[in-house]
Amino acid sequence: MTKIIHLNDTGDWVTTPALRAAGLSVNTELGLVICLEHNNAYTLDNYSQHISRKHAQPKLGPVEQDLTHFHISNDYPDLHTHSKARPIIPGLPVTEGQFGCPDCPYSGNSKTVNRHCRDEKHGGGGGNNVISGLCTQILNNGIARSCYRVLPQPATTTLPPSGAQDELLSEILEFEVPAQAEIPNARQISTWLMGNQWHKEIEPYREHVSELCTLVAMPKPEEFEGLATSIKHYYYNATDLIKDTELLILRMINSHDIDTGAVNHTPLHEHHQGNTTLNQYLVPITHFLAALMRHSPHYSFPTTPQLADAVAGLHDEISHNSLHDVFMALWKAQWLATGAAKTADPTMKFLCLFRLKPDGSFHTAKDTTRPITQLCRCIQLALLTEIHALVDSGEAASQMDAWKMVAPFVKDNELTSFANLITLQHFATSQAMKGMSMPHINWLDRKKWTKLQFDGNPISLGQITEIVGRLEDKIKKLWEEEIMFGLGLRVPYGDLQDDLLNKTPGYSFIQDARNPFLAHKNTLVRQIFADEKLRNRFVTLKPGAKQALLNILEARKWLVSLATVEGLIMLAAELSDGGVIRGTELASMLARNTPFANRNLAGLGKFVALVRQYDKTSNNTQSDKLVPLAMSSFLADLIVQLHTLARPLAQFFASVIWPSDVTVQQNYRCMLFMNIGREFVSDNISELMAINSLPILDWGLTLWSHRHINIAFRKKHCTSILDTDDTHVTLNALSNGHSAQTEKRIYGISPDAWAGVPEEAFNLYLENSTLWQQTIRIVPGGMGLSYTEAHHSRFHALVTPEPEDELGMQAMLQAQTQMLRQVLEASQQLQAKVDSLEKTVAKLTHQSKWFFFDLTDMKQLYAPLLEAVVRLSDDELSMDGISNDEDDNAETSQDKKAIAVPPPVTKSSVHEKDMSDIVSFPLEVTPPPFKPVLRKATQPQWPSHPVASTSRAVLPPQQKPSPPVLYGAKATWKSHQQYEAVKHILALKSDVIVTLPTGGGKTLIVVLCSMVEKGYSVIVLPLLSVIEDWERRLDMMGVGYERFGSGDTELHGKHNLILVTSDMARTSRWDTAIGKLNQSRPVLRYVLDEGHYYATDDVFRAKAFSNPFQLRKFPIQIVILSATIPELMRKFLVDAFELSNPVHVAGSVHRRELTLSINTSFGSFVKQLEKAEAIIEREISSELFASSDASRYLVFVSTVEAGKQAAKTLALPLYHANSEKLPITDEERQNMYSEWISGVHLGLVCTTALSAGNDYAHVRFTIHLDVPHDWVLSNQQMGRACRDGLPGTNYILANSMPFFAKSKKSKDKQRDYGDLTGQQAWKDVLYPPKGQTYPESCHTYQETALFDGDAQTCSENAENAPVVRKTEQPDQLDFSMLVAPDEPHTLKRKLEASFQDSTDRARKRSAKMLETSMGDKAAFRSMMDALGNVCGCCVVNKTERLTAHAFDQCPNVINQGRFKAMKAAIKYPKPASSGGDYLHPPFAKGNLGCTHPHLLLGVAFGVLHDGGYRKAAERHFKSLDGGCLNERTEANGGA
Repeated sequence: MTKIIHLNDTGDWVTTPALRAAGLSVNTELGLVICLEHNNAYTLDNYSQHISRKHAQPKLGPVEQDLTHFHISNDYPDLHTHSKARPIIPGLPVTEGQFGCPDCPYSGNSKTVNRHCRDEKHGGGGGNNVISGLCTQILNNGIARSCYRVLPQPATTTLPPSGAQDELLSEILEFEVPAQAEIPNARQISTWLMGNQWHKEIEPYREHVSELCTLVAMPKPEEFEGLATSIKHYYYNATDLIKDTELLILRMINSHDIDTGAVNHTPLHEHHQGNTTLNQYLVPITHFLAALMRHSPHYSFPTTPQLADAVAGLHDEISHNSLHDVFMALWKAQWLATGAAKTADPTMKFLCLFRLKPDGSFHTAKDTTRPITQLCRCIQLALLTEIHALVDSGEAASQMDAWKMVAPFVKDNELTSFANLITLQHFATSQAMKGMSMPHINWLDRKKWTKLQFDGNPISLGQITEIVGRLEDKIKKLWEEEIMFGLGLRVPYGDLQDDLLNKTPGYSFIQDARNPFLAHKNTLVRQIFADEKLRNRFVTLKPGAKQALLNILEARKWLVSLATVEGLIMLAAELSDGGVIRGTELASMLARNTPFANRNLAGLGKFVALVRQYDKTSNNTQSDKLVPLAMSSFLADLIVQLHTLARPLAQFFASVIWPSDVTVQQNYRCMLFMNIGREFVSDNISELMAINSLPILDWGLTLWSHRHINIAFRKKHCTSILDTDDTHVTLNALSNGHSAQTEKRIYGISPDAWAGVPEEAFNLYLENSTLWQQTIRIVPGGMGLSYTEAHHSRFHALVTPEPEDELGMQAMLQAQTQMLRQVLEASQQLQAKVDSLEKTVAKLTHQSKWFFFDLTDMKQLYAPLLEAVVRLSDDELSMDGISNDEDDNAETSQDKKAIAVPPPVTKSSVHEKDMSDIVSFPLEVTPPPFKPVLRKATQPQWPSHPVASTSRAVLPPQQKPSPPVLYGAKATWKSHQQYEAVKHILALKSDVIVTLPTGGGKTLIVVLCSMVEKGYSVIVLPLLSVIEDWERRLDMMGVGYERFGSGDTELHGKHNLILVTSDMARTSRWDTAIGKLNQSRPVLRYVLDEGHYYATDDVFRAKAFSNPFQLRKFPIQIVILSATIPELMRKFLVDAFELSNPVHVAGSVHRRELTLSINTSFGSFVKQLEKAEAIIEREISSELFASSDASRYLVFVSTVEAGKQAAKTLALPLYHANSEKLPITDEERQNMYSEWISGVHLGLVCTTALSAGNDYAHVRFTIHLDVPHDWVLSNQQMGRACRDGLPGTNYILANSMPFFAKSKKSKDKQRDYGDLTGQQAWKDVLYPPKGQTYPESCHTYQETALFDGDAQTCSENAENAPVVRKTEQPDQLDFSMLVAPDEPHTLKRKLEASFQDSTDRARKRSAKMLETSMGDKAAFRSMMDALGNVCGCCVVNKTERLTAHAFDQCPNVINQGRFKAMKAAIKYPKPASSGGDYLHPPFAKGNLGCTHPHLLLGVAFGVLHDGGYRKAAERHFKSLDGGCLNERTEANGGA
């Protein structure tokens, strides 16, 4: 019989573990079920309905089984018929201060009792005769609502020192986890071997590679609805069949070469991490089935009638049976190749396409073994399902008979899919083992080997030390405050005694009687019960109860804190134990022996070691290897304290929270690390690693990246143990769970580390761990200290540095001597190059008039370098002076060419005394070839002149333009500012802000710089229209470029110019791609075109434009381009980007060819349109407009709605961005723009989507309906006009005051920096304040004051600027530069010298911001874990006992219709995620990963319909700029 728990002294109120977990108890006197959550009593007839509706308990078996031991009544007792008060029924609430009838048992409140007395003529009709001060109870608020009188009894609010809590305390002290009932899932990570000849399969479809990749892509959520979910359920069910299958059959299914008699000793089994791993295995099969269901015009999979019918059935209904039919048609069949086909197997065809890349290449053999393993696993499970189906249907008499029917389809040497995969594996494995992995490591410090890059992401030993140090701080704080409650508990101990040969289940050195730990098993729980505050926190006592109850919510919160501590300890161990443990093994390590596996925790004297057992070769050798790794002294002591003090209490808490799940209790007893009620998985470790490394690295470490990084560092630093014969390399390799051959082939590979290793050295593992711990400056293991004594802050006090190695110093001196010889040889070679170059220049001087400087300039250029070489001495030598990975002699003097670069416009800008500076100016140019088109260029449909021409002729749109002159004798500077900008950008000494008016040649500044450098320039562009405009111009100029798009994952680096959108530049894919590219050749700069967006749209498009300092992942130059950057905005941009010594190159923003016409007297938008029609009619008939077929005009609107009305009235197309309200494709938008250019429409209505990126030169006038909300946006729109320099007009037709931003962030920005965008100035121009006088009333005065910082009136500006800007003719100034390109490694040193400080400041800001963000998410996650899957509505309503139940079963959801309406109104983005998937997996229909399905939506509903909570939420989200989206959308009309 189940255990009976007595809840009161009289013994008539009891419960059982199953009843207690369901929130139920039993009154044995009355035969009623008492619900502890809802405080009601139930009979045998209605308790099950109550549980199913209100408790969401689908499995009533344990409850029903326990209730059979009690005599539960079918009816409620008639208690309210007795006038005499009875003892209270424990577990039901008592209502005091009630009233009663003096003549009968009727009781209730004053009103109801008085009415009863009047109606029944009792007690003199009520009044003063009514009995008062009664205590009453009600059996059930809904069914048995009659009050009955009970004896008064004072409620107990606090627990006495002894008494009611004694039984609970005794239960905790005596608690032991029940014996393990089932064998746990074993781990198996196996490698499948494969090979391929896929290029022949793809050859006929080379023109349709992109289509083939799309054919096998993962289905979108709305495509084949329910497919992914049904596949998961199918394979979950198939995995469940393993436990019902004979062991021999499982072994044979897992033995593909069974015909040879080699039966695998390891049976087919569940993966250790269950559905987490299985979900990963189902990715290929999901792709496969989607491909079978799709239609492709150029490709079809081989099929049979059976397969065709099965796929058709899958189209009709996606179910378990239809999936099984498809699987059997695929994998329970023979596939015979016929004709020219290489294979007729659709599975192999799919695999070929699945490994195909969009560029026509294939994934490597190493990257293909995993999907083959996954497919084979799916085949095995599908055929296991078939075995059971054959037995269940009667087609096979036994599982063995069924096995014989399916055996040919899961073994080698057959014409089946499984056999084809197995056959293919041998070739693939041999290729993978022979090939060297591509290097992920790039060493940044080749002297001390303390800093490297992993795939472009920098990390140093110091940062690893900081990460581990912060982990120790967090662990210590959480342990002492949250787990030990500040009680200061710690178990002292000496050298640890451990019987390493003891295999008894349950044994560990914690249980060894020779150690002092057993005596402290219940120390923590005794301290809790001795402390009144803690006792009241964890223990509750119901009125009239004999036994106290555990506060389950507080217990869960404590377990959440414990899981946090254990997760951090596990992470710290991974980072510091000197060997990289695989995530699946680390998460599954045991603290005790079990009947099925030995422990991974060992006490070796003063060492506490983690014993690795799993190895990649374990499945092949059918044995494990034992590799001990020493924990640091800090972690060693904490892991002992945790399993001694905390885990016993955790085991009891688990028994109360999960009473029917013995596995959870066993895990708290045996597992080394435990999450909240479940084991950790490898994804948890990677997640923890990323969260705790992000604030320090500005990028997230994962298990995989850490594996490479850790091995790379240890190769360089942990070599002193056996460095004479390289045994340390094998030692490190075995510590990482693979062979030395695998280590040198794959992990920690840098371009200069390709050496092998010899033999093993097992007995030095512990010392190897401590050496790594000393390397990262944490107190090493084996010191026998407490965790407070072994804190990382005491490292230098505890660890004495080793003396200098004399042999090492001698080696250093020898290296310096050799370096001196190399430098002297290099100086001689340099002198020879100078002599040769002098001769070349002398020859060229006679051939071109553009080289006017003499040979003395050459000598001045090289003299400082030659003099430095001559002075070089031993004490000036540095190991950084020699680089073994750069070929400095790869380019000879014959390879370098000199080209003529255009001079500045005015002679006054260059003085004779400045000549040496200009000649030595590092304009490193490798001239472009005469035909520099490196990609197929498309001719634009309209003429563009980025470099001003001397001709003012207007070319018709259909005329093919000539490419502009970028270099050579005919090239000219458009302005002196253009020259200055190029000069400062190429110097790589400072960041640069370039503010030039529209048409000022900003594009050519970037293009010219990219053409003369050996590095990359990244152009970051805010709008699609801008990026399309760049592509048009670059194509026309014949300049090669690369665009990084939404589907790209890597950069090829074939061109110096790289285009990327502002949104894409903030993605992790971009960070990885640009980081890798920077390893091979330097990324010199980010150029932010239309850079004002980072100040104007950082709220509206926060993801793209807020916190732009995060772009500085490594030292780069930042160049900001714009025509409209006010003086105050520059200060903001300097801070926002962490600019380094910024140089501002600016021209006046005022354009005299433009006339501003302002009209503000309109009563409605219709009146504005009427005025616009009159302006258009007048302007297009003007002489200037009619003189050229190229003349165009633009009509700007502030909202999409206004644009639709304007387009309809003016009979013009509307150019706008894509939105839900008004969708438009990129192709439609481009066609609309092309039609406007070609003259189909002379005008175009447009939103802010065309405020930038439109450089059409012949816009004669613009009309602005309503008011742009600031002067920056207005100038952007007005700047689209008259780019050819001819006169034009901007017509402002205002109908309201300018829009002012109201968000908190906008107000804070204005408070700190002022009016960045000129909102107030623009308002004063449109609606001049009363009493305004000259010069403030002058538009030019206001404009130049805002943008130039130097106010000038119209007359003053006219004196300083010509109406038509002209360029100097080439023959007016003879000047050119010698260009000698720097090598990439030299450029990198320049970047580090100039921009490393800015990069460091940016990283610190990122770290602080990320730490705050992750702290908020972690707090939210902890509360979610503490609450579990309870009902969110009950949480908001503060229900006393929280349970998991659906919303439609929640007593707090009175109006179910309102809840359903709210749920239906929620729109999830596609795809959507929350908190970087940290709080919730990506939202998708049928998602099976949600662990809190009842919590968050219920909380949202509760907050929405609770006035107080709703107001608080509105205040909170408003403070986070929650209203900014609507505010900005209103201003821009969704543009």
